[in-house]
Amino acid sequence: TVAINAYIAGLDTDGGVEYPEGRQIIQVDLNGDGELDAAVLYTIEGSGGSQSAYHSLAAFYHAPEGWQAQGGDAAISGAVREARDVGSRTIFIDALVQGDDDPRCCPTQPYPQRFQWSGEKFIELPGA
Repeated sequence: TVAINAYIAGLDTDGGVEYPEGRQIIQVDLNGDGELDAAVLYTIEGSGGSQSAYHSLAAFYHAPEGWQAQGGDAAISGAVREARDVGSRTIFIDALVQGDDDPRCCPTQPYPQRFQWSGEKFIELPGA
């Protein structure tokens, strides 16, 4: 959507840009009003001139006047394979991280994460 594009474009990414094919939008009622809001997983590449990328999770409320960014983004660890709603304003992230014997290109160790929307920010829950 326009609001999501504008929000991500307006972030201070130290020269990095969004990898648009990596964006995932998970529709979930984050604020309990009965309307589907959006948890948006986005990827920034090339920050600081690097050849790496990082993932973040942002919240957007659906309002009569359009989508509204809520802030409180959470940094996601690893290379994300999937993101999905698992209930109770919680997003499950299926990611991979570097194992001891993995080449830098190719993480293989599962690193599941869960983030719950507090009303102000995404908080990582222990023991995903």
